Amino acid sequence: MRRWSSALLGLSTTWLGAGASWAAGPTQVLEGVGPERKAPMVRLGVGFDQDYQQSRITRETTLDQGSGPVPTEVQELDHQFVRRRLLVDGRVGLYRRFELRLLAPIVLEQDSQIRFSDGVAGRSTIFGSPNADDPTFSTRFPITTVPQDRSRAGFGDLEVGLAWAPVSNDDRPTWPTVRLAAMVTLPTGEKWDPADIRALPSTDGTGGPGLGLYVFDLSVALSKRAFLGVPTLDPYFEIGTRLPVATGDMADLGLDPAFSGRVRMGTELVFARDRKRDTFYGIDVGISFRYIGSGRTRSQLTDYLPDFDQTQVDADVFEYGDFADPSNYSRSAEGVSCVVDPDTGDPRTPGVPCGEFTRVEDHVRFDGHVGFRIQPQKNFAFTAGVQVGFANDHFITGEAAGTDLDPPDAGTCNGAPCSGRVNRVNSRGVDERSPYFDPRYDAPGGRFRAEDILNVGFFVRAIGRF
Repeated sequence: MRRWSSALLGLSTTWLGAGASWAAGPTQVLEGVGPERKAPMVRLGVGFDQDYQQSRITRETTLDQGSGPVPTEVQELDHQFVRRRLLVDGRVGLYRRFELRLLAPIVLEQDSQIRFSDGVAGRSTIFGSPNADDPTFSTRFPITTVPQDRSRAGFGDLEVGLAWAPVSNDDRPTWPTVRLAAMVTLPTGEKWDPADIRALPSTDGTGGPGLGLYVFDLSVALSKRAFLGVPTLDPYFEIGTRLPVATGDMADLGLDPAFSGRVRMGTELVFARDRKRDTFYGIDVGISFRYIGSGRTRSQLTDYLPDFDQTQVDADVFEYGDFADPSNYSRSAEGVSCVVDPDTGDPRTPGVPCGEFTRVEDHVRFDGHVGFRIQPQKNFAFTAGVQVGFANDHFITGEAAGTDLDPPDAGTCNGAPCSGRVNRVNSRGVDERSPYFDPRYDAPGGRFRAEDILNVGFFVRAIGRF
């Protein structure tokens, strides 16, 4: 889920403050104590942002075209996600152009939902039709009830870090401004557990929004004003990476987050600026590209898929009834069922909540943004912006069945060569199967894919300088 909003967050946080440094937004660093200053600059900001995503979810399947089964993809679900946050942030210049940054997010609302796409309900391979529930087909057991909703809120994950501008356009007009930054996201928010039943609309509470990650964000940005007068252009370029590490309890649930890399470029269009009065009026226009690697992480279906554990099944071949047995799932919660019979309302998996991390394929996200910064006097500034983008189509399930640990000369297991396949009991008596693999939606031919992904976000912020 964090990969959907990080670009907008990065845009908004780098726009804090105008003041002594006239560099473009992503390269601005506050001045601290130095030969010309006896007190550090301090900026405090309060803002609001909203992230929205919609996507279409398709599924691999086989259809009989008259001449026999043909592999294809069929449309299944529409997914929507919205998150609204209050952002409180601060920046303090420590020494010269070396500053401390802090961002505290409060998640006011974080909702998601899945619905059948138009015309799908009567022929879904997921729920509520013979295509999803065929006892003669061992893995054709309903996956999850549709429609479903989830809701989360609460204090988010605190971000803290340092920024330094070793070279500045302010010192010499012919120089560029170079900014180095290192930020760390701390897992301060209540953990976003996919199986937390408090996120269900039928409960009185809400689930936690915290990602359960330490995220190390490293970036380098460069900007260079076209000339000193106004109007002028102040183009910038930034390159960065995010390296997430799951906390121990989230790693135990299977979270294996992916790294990401980004490139952002754009320019501030400076319309008016008065150095003596410390005023500024400008517009920022830019684009960003982000590569997100493969990982077992949050996806559009994380909150809605059951956590079937194939290692609980003491057989080499799955049967239809294995998916109806609550003891074959990793987690339990009284009074819930991930699948409910659409005709009778009876639970098909009593005591089994929905929710597990899924294997998400690597993909690329592209965004464009437009924003403005108004600073009518030196102690106050106002910023706002909007961002629109998309991500390429990619699989959001596809966990490997396990890992073959047998050497080539291992002999036979259950009447077949041990090497070259995943065994329930290998040549050393070890179960090679992954506890996170669900043959219903991880095996090729049944995987889910996110398509037509649209991301829209905006933010507003008021900033005071002291």
